[in-house]
Amino acid sequence: MKIWLGFLEKFYSEDDSYLCDPTVSKIGGRPIWINSKVIPKSQDLQCGICKKMMRLLLQLYCPEIESPFSYHRVIYVFVCEDGSCQRSGFSKSFKVIRVQKDNSKDIDIETSHLCVVCNILGTYICSKCKTTRYCSKQHQKIHWELALHKNYCGTSEGSKWPVLKKAWWNEMEIICEVEPEETLPIGNELIQHKYGPNAIPDKFEKFSEIKGDKTFFQFQKRLGRAPTQILRYIRAESNDTEDSPILWISSEGQLNNSEIAKCPCGEKRTIEFQIMPTLLSFLNIDYSEKYSLDWGVLNVYTCEKNCMLANNNVCQELLWRQEISNEIISGV
Repeated sequence: MKIWLGFLEKFYSEDDSYLCDPTVSKIGGRPIWINSKVIPKSQDLQCGICKKMMRLLLQLYCPEIESPFSYHRVIYVFVCEDGSCQRSGFSKSFKVIRVQKDNSKDIDIETSHLCVVCNILGTYICSKCKTTRYCSKQHQKIHWELALHKNYCGTSEGSKWPVLKKAWWNEMEIICEVEPEETLPIGNELIQHKYGPNAIPDKFEKFSEIKGDKTFFQFQKRLGRAPTQILRYIRAESNDTEDSPILWISSEGQLNNSEIAKCPCGEKRTIEFQIMPTLLSFLNIDYSEKYSLDWGVLNVYTCEKNCMLANNNVCQELLWRQEISNEIISGV
């Protein structure tokens, strides 16, 4: 099957209309919603462990025009910036939100009711200027202190946005390309030229034996086709394909098909994309901290029917975090 890889590029335009376009896939910044009627509340995106608001890791525009309900479709991935929360339970420190919109109307982007810090529903309002909204006391404090709203409240100068951006990860655009074909090492090319395209003779196999976690070596080999990839889009019709498109980083901690929870609508979820550990290098994470944000691979599973839940509820999907095994870390 064809696999699409995601790569990062700096935004070529500073134009607000482009940076606020929900059909543009990106990492970092604030979420840009595809449907102004389906926006999470603060309780939807609080870390289940520390109760702080999560940050947007990425949003991916992935429409499926075969269904009238998913003509426009975006998957949003949020994560708690505190790495210690992952170690207490990653299922509570990551959230995946699926938002869709049919093709009956143009995309409408209404922001007046959104939190000025994170772009989710702003249920709190500044008591002084009566215009600035916040999703939580936490973000009100960030805007008041980091963005100096306490100095600019009610003035035409507004708040200091460059300072406020410290509350987000840097924005970069995700550009997708088809995964390149494998390039064989020169030695293997010569062997296959002599013995046939599908043959690596037995007498040569002993030279290719791998010690340690073979799954990790296969991961490295596949990643080597395009080392800067940060995402693998592998939307599958089924989890039961014999040649699974999932690229695991370790033989440990893999999610079995029987363990994939069904969507609340009753339909099964299938793999849609994987987030690679290479993304971590773009997030400016301080690895001097004892517990910093980390992962091996992040797998995102979504409803295969692209259901539309009643009353425009936010559709939460499934994320599985696989760690790098101790065997790999120790170099055994």
